[in-house]
Order: sequence, then structure tokens, then C-alpha cells
Amino acid sequence: MSSSIRVLVVRPSRSSFIEEDIALLSKHFDVRTVDVFEKGRSIGNSAKVFFRLLRGTLWADVTYSWFAEIYALWAVRLSRLLLRKSIVIVGGYEVARIPEIGYGKLMDPKNARDVRRTLDRADVILTVSDGLKRDAVDNAGAKGDNFQTLPTCYDSGRFSPSGPKDAIVLTVALCDEAARVKVKGVDVFVEVANRIPHARFEAIGIGNAVKSTLADSAIENLELFSPLPLEEMIEHMRRAKVYCQLSMREGLPNALCEAMLCECVPVVSAVGAMPDVVGDAGFVVDRDDIDGVAEAVRKALVKDAGATARSRIMNRYSRAKREERLVNIIKGLVQKKRRGND
Repeated sequence: MSSSIRVLVVRPSRSSFIEEDIALLSKHFDVRTVDVFEKGRSIGNSAKVFFRLLRGTLWADVTYSWFAEIYALWAVRLSRLLLRKSIVIVGGYEVARIPEIGYGKLMDPKNARDVRRTLDRADVILTVSDGLKRDAVDNAGAKGDNFQTLPTCYDSGRFSPSGPKDAIVLTVALCDEAARVKVKGVDVFVEVANRIPHARFEAIGIGNAVKSTLADSAIENLELFSPLPLEEMIEHMRRAKVYCQLSMREGLPNALCEAMLCECVPVVSAVGAMPDVVGDAGFVVDRDDIDGVAEAVRKALVKDAGATARSRIMNRYSRAKREERLVNIIKGLVQKKRRGND
């Protein structure tokens, strides 16, 4: 750790990919965190979060915010006011606008304005794929000159195979509203389950309100799970033979890469970075062609490509590559700041 550089990580959750970044950064810098929603989303908590951000930014050299949400805009503004540097990581929802199903942060004009301000005023915007930069420019009107593409990385020790696979087809999608069911392709997944009765289908991350709607399908070989603790989700990935990501739009889905590390054979829609992630280790499909998706899943259930899938993620999305880039970006920002103060 280099205590001469201080990084404030602003996180909305303790998702595995955020914790992975914190672990990488902590090897080189003095890191502190602000947990935005740890105590809820009330106005009173928002005020407390703002003051924690203020104290943290006063301490830090660089603020590092996951997702271009309102708290990231606060961090960016405080960084500019206090002559600190700021980094914001775009996840995808913030730069989405799909009017036909009312999906995306940009559907609301005020949100769109806040997102654009965040994207234009941060010193560095990181996206996991080039497609998210295109979305930010096309949908949010961002300038884009401060964007860099940096894929996430994955812990191949934690996400690993364990024994024989079962005839299970898995998808992981946080769906707490009907629009996300369509965006994440869970509706397609349900249709495919109905066509392949000999396999078991599992969807993890389905909220109770959405679950009751999907359960009306009454498909015997389909089980819907609420969001699970990470270790339980990994066990499902280890047992599943096939992992599906049949989304309408995506950047670089973490669950896809994590499942491939657990030697699931992937079946994905041809959007975002997913075709490049999968390569020859699985199947890329047209999500609107249900028959074609079902046929790809049948082939994946008998395809011996789990080791290829794992190797592909380990080689392309290594911790070492992300760590080196992050360290160089942060050191470069701090050096630029210090030169400016001389």
C-alpha cells in the first residue's frame, strides 16, 4: 500500500465486483469507503451520506464511485470544489433509455440531466465495454472525451468448478420490476424452459412481486429464486451445466463471467460485449428466435466446453490486468493534480 495516495470508494452495495476493486486498490493505496445505502434511502440518511462524502473527499486525493447515480454526482462536485480528482464507473442502467418498456435511468429528464453532468464533470469515466460509451454519448448526450474502457475482473479461485454438472440451465438477473424481466431476458428464459422439459431451469434474483407474475406460467421444471447470498449463488453455478444471459441490452455481465469460471457453457444474446466474452466457448443467439434459443440450450447441455469457458475468462479478464490499469489511472490523476498545484 502507498499511503501517499488516498482513495475514497463510494459504493451502493457490497457486490462481488465492487469488493474486488476495493481489494485491488487496497494493495496500492490508502482506501476508505462510504456505503451509500447501508442505512436505507431516507432523506435523513441522504443528508448523513452527503456529510460522510464531504469528510471523505476532504481526506482523499481521488474519489472512486461505482455507478453514475446521484451520489456519484455529489462526489464529483465535491471533488471539483475541493480540488480533488474523481473517477466514476458506469454500470449500464444509468445510460439506458428503452421507451417501449419504460426502462432506463434516462427516461426521466431530471435523471438524464444529472447523469450527463456526472459523465461530463468527472475526471475519468470507466466503462466495462465500448458499447456503454456509445450508449452514454448517444442516449445521455455525454461528450465522451474522458471515457476509458476497462473490463471488470473475476476471482477464479472463488468462482471455480466442483464436481460433475447436472442438467440445469441457470440465469441470474436482479428483477424487482416487470421492465427488468424483459431487459434481462427472463421472459425468454421462461419460454425456453417450457420447451425443454427434461432439464431443470433456475432463475436467481427474482423479486417477490415479479415472482408471483412469472409463477403463473406454472412450468414444472422452472424454479424462481429471490436474490441469494454470494456463496449460495456460486453453488448453483457449480451445479449448472448451462448459463443463459438472454438480455435485450448488456455491457459486460458479471454473472456471465462468474458462471463461465464455474465451467458453465454459456448461451447469450448478441448484445453488448457478450459475443466477445463467449467466443467459441458457447452459443450466441437471436433472443427473438425462441426456437433458435431453445436449440442452442439443447446443444449446450451436451457440449463439452466448460473448461474452455473457464480458461477464456481467466485469460481475458484477469485481476492483474485490471489492477495494473487502475493503479496507472489513479497515479496519473494524482500526478497531474500535483503538477497543477506546483
